[in-house]
Amino acid sequence: MTQLAEILSREALRIDRVLPAAPDRVWANLVEAKKRSRWFCAGDDLTGVGQRFELHFGHHRITDEPPPEKYKRFDGTQPDFVSHGEILEFEPNRRLRFSWMETAGGASDVLFELSPRGDGTHLVITHSKLPNREELVGVGGGWNAHLNVLEDELMGRKHRGFWTDIARFEVELERVVPK
Repeated sequence: MTQLAEILSREALRIDRVLPAAPDRVWANLVEAKKRSRWFCAGDDLTGVGQRFELHFGHHRITDEPPPEKYKRFDGTQPDFVSHGEILEFEPNRRLRFSWMETAGGASDVLFELSPRGDGTHLVITHSKLPNREELVGVGGGWNAHLNVLEDELMGRKHRGFWTDIARFEVELERVVPK
């Protein structure tokens, strides 16, 4: 285990965070596209079980920091990268689970669990059915960097260096994820 993620298997990880906002505010940032676009991705509002939706990734919306060459496609000069999903569970302010099709392979599965923690929210993200080690490392780094931006957004402060965080998190996860 790293502080960034608990590696559950060769295809799954779990991330635990306490965020500085009540569960209803965190939930709104997960399901409302306008709010979600400021920390993660644009796309459709998420409304209920069975809904098919799109996620539009254009990281220029969440950071002024230029991306490294590896992520150049997210610099805002090209159309957003679009992925698709379907909502599998939808319990407002508590649980959201969806399938997420990013590539030509099978869909991964993302579960968000929210619970009150003092004045904040304990958020647990479990991302499973990842196809390989590279995706496990990338997803772990990505979720942690996006959650840093969400924390900044909830606190009303300038977003920290998203791409700097990604690079740092991927290095740490490369060390701890079994080969």
